[in-house]
Amino acid sequence: MSRFNGFLRLISRFRTFCWLLLLLISCTIIEDMDITSKAELDNLKLKYIEIVQETNSGNTTSVAKVTTDSVVNIAVSGSTINRTLWMDWPALGNSKLKLKSGVTTSFKSYTSYIESGKPWTFYLFDKDSVLSELYRFRYDANGRLNRIITNVPFVENGPATSNDTIIYDTGGKLSSIIRRSSDLSKTGTFTFEFNSGSFNTGKVFKSTFQGRYFQNYSENSYYTGVDGQGGGVNNDGNLNLINIQKQSLSMIDRNNVDGNCQCKKWIDTFYFHPLMLVKDQLELGDELLFIYMVDWWQPISTQETTTDQKVTFSFKYAL
Repeated sequence: MSRFNGFLRLISRFRTFCWLLLLLISCTIIEDMDITSKAELDNLKLKYIEIVQETNSGNTTSVAKVTTDSVVNIAVSGSTINRTLWMDWPALGNSKLKLKSGVTTSFKSYTSYIESGKPWTFYLFDKDSVLSELYRFRYDANGRLNRIITNVPFVENGPATSNDTIIYDTGGKLSSIIRRSSDLSKTGTFTFEFNSGSFNTGKVFKSTFQGRYFQNYSENSYYTGVDGQGGGVNNDGNLNLINIQKQSLSMIDRNNVDGNCQCKKWIDTFYFHPLMLVKDQLELGDELLFIYMVDWWQPISTQETTTDQKVTFSFKYAL
């Protein structure tokens, strides 16, 4: 009998070892070369985001971790929420990347996704679980994003700080975005020009809102300024935006540039926007991230510097 009990203990330990091995394998972080098909790419589960900030005062590295990734079944207007994602974020403080609500401590985010995999809501809570920012994404009968509603900073029972209606032409291209707000100084219409050149053909290459333009002048390079004042040294800011789908997003404040691209304002501020995280779940996500530069990119300082400053998100996944 003792031999039989020893055998059972051995089997139990072997099962435990196999379970732990399976758990370890299932949580292994995926490297670029591990993905061999689109199906695998679509099935990736975000585990954490490495955030590297390079500034004049030095470099910092921090991590935003997924704490809960849940399958749910919540009916909403015209669809069903089937996934929710909670993340813990490090304190951004007053570094290059900031929160528009003014939160400088650690915070949490909650994102819900509908059946198509597209985002439905994005909540941002401060360390005391007080709601600080709220973004809502809504869709038409064809599943196209047609509204982005923003409450930043969030005020209980307060009106949206912006309520954007996204309009498409008959061919499905972006036509304009109409922004409404209780603050009349923030209302207006985004107008677009489309590229017919050698890069990003057919996509928005210039977006203008309230007399300020954002222009994509080469594949990854952008500048902004006041309409009618010309380009070159009259630009307010110069930015490189390097986006590798589901891998990384780099925002580079260009200051070490030639005379034709120097700007009136040097050191820029980047504000966190959920499109930085969910753009790959939207058909026109890259164009929308560019258009919404008006909300997340702000040339702010006339202090001269010849050092480029950079914020990079590196997305880490497991199958």
